[in-house]
Amino acid sequence: MVNSNTRTLGIIFPNSYDYFVPELVGLRLMASIPFASRYRLIDFTLSSMVTSGISNVAVVVSNNYQSLIDHLGSGRSWDLVRKNGGLNIFPPNAYSSSKPYVGRAGALANILDFLKKQKQKYVLLANANIASNFDFKAMVDAHVASGADVTLAYREQELPKGFVEAPDNVKGYYYTLRMDEDKRINKIYVNPKDKGIQNFHEYYGHQPRTADRSGQRSFASWKRISGARCAPSEAEQAECTGLQIRRLYRLHHWS
Repeated sequence: MVNSNTRTLGIIFPNSYDYFVPELVGLRLMASIPFASRYRLIDFTLSSMVTSGISNVAVVVSNNYQSLIDHLGSGRSWDLVRKNGGLNIFPPNAYSSSKPYVGRAGALANILDFLKKQKQKYVLLANANIASNFDFKAMVDAHVASGADVTLAYREQELPKGFVEAPDNVKGYYYTLRMDEDKRINKIYVNPKDKGIQNFHEYYGHQPRTADRSGQRSFASWKRISGARCAPSEAEQAECTGLQIRRLYRLHHWS
């Protein structure tokens, strides 16, 4: 039985990483790229939210979104056909005040009218560029227990060789986190070159081709930015498979 998590609103940004695979997103966006001839990439994020008890989900699209709308439909496959909440898809012109946007902040600004009407206390922001089963309930519970303003997921891993050895003129940013003993983030490093295990958060920009994105995700929180490491049973659910679509594309393209 699905645990109810009515306190959380889920928001998915399906266009966030389109620039990683330009050859695959000419007619569709990242989230609607087929996976294993049966699924679409958004299925993993959306299913993880639903199995974590999140029943109010907003999908904020930017461009090339018709195939995604055709795939999601009314949300019936995820039991998201609801009188209150359910699945809501927002194109760039969803409201009269909406306009083409850049980045997540712009996407949220476009649906501000919708957000003001929601009753959930917490908001979960996610992308749709990775194939994994993620226990979002564990993350929300860790966030609530920490009392922090923001909680983020990160991996403990060595920095990918492609990042460390990337030329200075390569555009893009990756981040590592410095935390205290309570997993509160007190500093964020941009494009560091440190060796050894790092608290690796995320990458934005053009991907170095030799990057390795495998690893296990943990949680850290913002302001007081505290983090709760997954317990073993939770880690199995939250473990990222490392099957990023950009890695899958490279393997397919060069095989």
